[in-house]
Amino acid sequence: MNRAGLQPCRIASGVAMLSVVASLFLAAHAYLRAFDAKVEFKKGVERFRSADYHRASLFFRRSTELDPANAYYRGIYALSSAAEGWGYTTIEDNPLWSLAQARGVRISKSLDVADAQYTTALRQNPNDSMFLNNLAWISALKGDLHGAVALSEAAVSNSPQSVIYHVSLSAFGSMTGDRELFESQAAQAIQLSPLLSQSKWFKTIGVQCKECVRRILEKAANELTRARAVETNVLTDARLGAVDMELGKEDDGYRLLRASVEAMPNLSEAWCAIGRYLSRKGDLLGAQRAFRKGLFLDPGSVSARLGLCKLEGHAGEPLQPCEEALQWRYGGGLRSDSAALAVHMYRVSAEDVLADDSFPKGFLSYCCYIDP
Repeated sequence: MNRAGLQPCRIASGVAMLSVVASLFLAAHAYLRAFDAKVEFKKGVERFRSADYHRASLFFRRSTELDPANAYYRGIYALSSAAEGWGYTTIEDNPLWSLAQARGVRISKSLDVADAQYTTALRQNPNDSMFLNNLAWISALKGDLHGAVALSEAAVSNSPQSVIYHVSLSAFGSMTGDRELFESQAAQAIQLSPLLSQSKWFKTIGVQCKECVRRILEKAANELTRARAVETNVLTDARLGAVDMELGKEDDGYRLLRASVEAMPNLSEAWCAIGRYLSRKGDLLGAQRAFRKGLFLDPGSVSARLGLCKLEGHAGEPLQPCEEALQWRYGGGLRSDSAALAVHMYRVSAEDVLADDSFPKGFLSYCCYIDP
C-alpha cells in the first residue's frame, strides 16, 4: 500500500483515539462531579439533622448544581428550603413574631425555591409520593388548597398503603370544607393503622368534633368488616379488633385481637392493644406481659414503651420506659414508607435518607406522634 493510502487510515485512527480520550475525560469529569455532589449532600444532611436549614440548603443547592439529574438531591434541597421558610410562619413556632414579619420576603423566597425544586423533581420522577405530599403542603401554605388536594390525591394514588398521605389528604379535606374527603381519608388512615387513634392528630379531631371521631371509626370498622367477609386475614382481624375497642366494643375487640396473636404471635401492636385492654380491666401483670411482648417484637414501638411507662408509674418504679418513649417520640415519630423508597429508588445509603417523616412541625411529622 502506498503512502497516499496510509494517510486516511492514520487520520481515522487518530480521530478514533481522540474520541476515546474525550469520552474517558467526560466520564471521569462526570464521576468527579457526582462524587463532589455526594460530599456536598452529606454535609447538607448533617446540617439538616441539626436543624440548621439555611446552611443545609446551601449544601443541597450545591449538590443539585453538581448533579442536576439526581431527583432525590433536588427533592431534599426543596425539603430543606421549605423547612427554612416554614420555621417563621406561625406565632406558635416563633414567639418573636415581629422578627418573623421582618423576614417575610425570606419566607416567601424559601417556599418559592422549594416549590420550584419539587416541581422540577416531579418532572424527573412524576411518581415520587414524598415529593407530591410535601409540594401539596407548600401549595396549601401558599393558599392554593385545591392544588394541594390534587397533589395529595396523586400521592395517595401512588402509595395507597402509606398512612401519612391519607392523613395529609384528610387534613386538606378539612381545610376545604369537604367533610366526605376529610372523614373518608381519616377512616382509611385508621383502617391501615388503628394506632393512629391514640395520636395527637386524631385526639385533636375529637376535641373539635366528637361526632366526627365516631363516624370515622365506624367507617373504618365497616370497611374492615367488609374486607373480612371477602377474605379471612389475621391482620384485618387485628385491625378490626383495635378499632372495635376504640368504639367501645372492648370485649369483642379483645376476642379478635387474642385470636389474631394466637394465629400470628408476632403482631406487636396487637399485643399493645391487648395490654391497654388488660390495664383498663385491672390486670396489670397481664398488661405488663403484653407490652413486653410488643416491645420484644418491635423495639421501636412507642405504644409498648408508653404502656410500660404508665404501668411502672402506677407501681412507683423508675420511669426509664417513659424517658425512652419520649426520646423516641421526639426523635422518630410516625415513619412513612418514604425512607425505604428513597433508598430503593435513588440508591442512597440509609444514613443519608431524609424524607417527609423527618420534616419539622407543620408537614405532619408531629401530627402523628403518640401522646404519652
